[in-house]
Amino acid sequence: MTKMVDQAALKTSMALQKGYIDQGDQANATRIQQLESTTAQQGNDIESLKESVGILETGSPFYVAAYAQGTNDSVPLFSHGNPEICKKFDFFLLDISDNAGEYTTPVGKLMKNNLLRFANGSYAPTVGITQAMHDECMTRAIYTKDAEGNYTEAYAAGAFDPDAQWEIDKALIVGGQEPTTFYKKVSDVEYQPVSHVLRPWETTETKYTIGIAAAQDLYLLDNVKGTSGRYWKGIFTEPLTWDGIDLRKFKVARTAMGPCPMTTVVEGGVTKSRCFFYLYEAAHDNCKPSPGLIPNNPFYNKDRHYPRTSVKRVDNMNWARANNADTTKSYPFAEGGWWVTNAHIIALELLAETRYLHQANLFGSGISSNDGTNATNFYTSGGARLRVKGDEAWLYKTFKDDCAPYYYNAEKGATDMSNLLNKYKPKEAAMESQLAASMATELGIAPTESADVLNTFKFYGDTYYYMNVPGFAGLQDGDMNVRVYKVLKSDVEGFNTAGEATTFEFEIIYRMSLFNGANLSGDTWVYNGGGLEMVYIGTNGFPVHVYLQPDQKQWHHDSSDDMKPIEETWDFEKTYLKVGESETRGDSYTLERMSNSPVRIKKASNMSQGENYYMADRYVGFSPRYRKRAMFYFRSSSGDNQCSARTMEVIDISMYPGVVYEGSFQALIEPQA
Repeated sequence: MTKMVDQAALKTSMALQKGYIDQGDQANATRIQQLESTTAQQGNDIESLKESVGILETGSPFYVAAYAQGTNDSVPLFSHGNPEICKKFDFFLLDISDNAGEYTTPVGKLMKNNLLRFANGSYAPTVGITQAMHDECMTRAIYTKDAEGNYTEAYAAGAFDPDAQWEIDKALIVGGQEPTTFYKKVSDVEYQPVSHVLRPWETTETKYTIGIAAAQDLYLLDNVKGTSGRYWKGIFTEPLTWDGIDLRKFKVARTAMGPCPMTTVVEGGVTKSRCFFYLYEAAHDNCKPSPGLIPNNPFYNKDRHYPRTSVKRVDNMNWARANNADTTKSYPFAEGGWWVTNAHIIALELLAETRYLHQANLFGSGISSNDGTNATNFYTSGGARLRVKGDEAWLYKTFKDDCAPYYYNAEKGATDMSNLLNKYKPKEAAMESQLAASMATELGIAPTESADVLNTFKFYGDTYYYMNVPGFAGLQDGDMNVRVYKVLKSDVEGFNTAGEATTFEFEIIYRMSLFNGANLSGDTWVYNGGGLEMVYIGTNGFPVHVYLQPDQKQWHHDSSDDMKPIEETWDFEKTYLKVGESETRGDSYTLERMSNSPVRIKKASNMSQGENYYMADRYVGFSPRYRKRAMFYFRSSSGDNQCSARTMEVIDISMYPGVVYEGSFQALIEPQA
């Protein structure tokens, strides 16, 4: 039985709210002033509006915002309730071998700002290494060397203590020194440096994955019109009926969403999805980086697992569900779903009081070309700069810009920067930015406050810095709302405009946006459409029918044909909610979108208006008298200037996606104490 929020209760809440103002609650007073100002501008009766929607006190089991439709404004008319509801998402370490039931039980909750440790402070196995890397310190005696070149045994064979040694090395690093260098004895007279020093968060297991989840069921209100005439977004902890909207069917179960595009591992000859950081080369070519077009590319590092590229919907489904005891079931593990991703985005929109999350002075748009790049914003927006070695002036490039005056061969081979660097493949490894941010917390690194002074640090040999997101809790506050930046510098061999061999200086900044710890924009397109279906109809106007199944346990296991005669349907059309119909409108920005759907229903003229995202459906081919089940991806890629958490591209399911299209992963979890 649902709990009703009726008009009488809303009127009562006004009296409660007045009490808060009388007690000096300036925040609530300011809210009322903003509400009065906004609604007065629109010619509404302020007293009637207050009574119809109410302003409830902090502590309520929800946080909601009302929006005006059809306007360019990205901010809500007003918000109310308990904003802490939107902060319930935490990191969890999952063991995919716990896969026989409807839910998987997390190994434990991780520190939200430091994935190297569990929430209780103990080390967590969150970095994958090979057995050979593990054995470097654990199967032989290891030594240190003094200034005179004398070797002293530091640990006997099998006695290496990763926990104790990290505390020693951490103190050295914090003090501005290099960590301990260890040596192994290869003969009576020869010693060689140990190639890998074991750290306490490293594991040789491949059974782990990381997810972001609320440890309780939530209910989502997504752009829905209530009886008051207002459109609402909100997060609820109880299945209320809000402004005439029954939230029971819009449940967000306890779902651990993958914080990054999924990579894959091979277990028992079977390909399986993971969201995990590995320090070695992936088994699959599609999880390996590309050296791009630069001769002897100095920015190429093969010893990582990168997000899986060229991912089709059915493959994503199969690799994710391969983790289940019954691989035909959609639980506990499955491809990433749009509904839980949407809940994360809405929680951030509510907290930010704007839908324009990806603007450069907030979260930014990840590794993208959205903001341009120049001498002023290079270290905040990212990009590349280059010059002939010895020159003074830099040339600034976004990843979509051409690479001239650098050419990769004597025939003046030219291309855009993204292709030059790595042929459009993912530019960060799986979970890289989250683990780099974790190292910043582990070492007590302060954020970079100004691009004039970069507060850099090292993480497994690479250089990073980070900046806080204004108005959100950052690493020092126990959260992970930050922009992480990776710095790559090197001389690069190439050719000048005359076709002559020339040395250039390159500097590259990869900006990775962590939205509550998740990569939600830029670098690559990602399929996270589990439970969401779009069927395009080959008739006049080419309408699209949109279906949603919030319940992961009810997702289909359908890999059937992508096209049917117009009189036929798919099974999911009988069991999923039909949330709406629209028409194909061509590529454009989005002023309004369909309720409970990512589909644009009214165009905007730029990214700063309305719902703040771009939708492209030009790749859906229409066949008269046929229905097509489309495939769709979100986020956009580094070579685009339309990257955001909601940006969407729709293509034919029959089209084989290229290297910029990646997959996703999620799991249903047991409730946590």
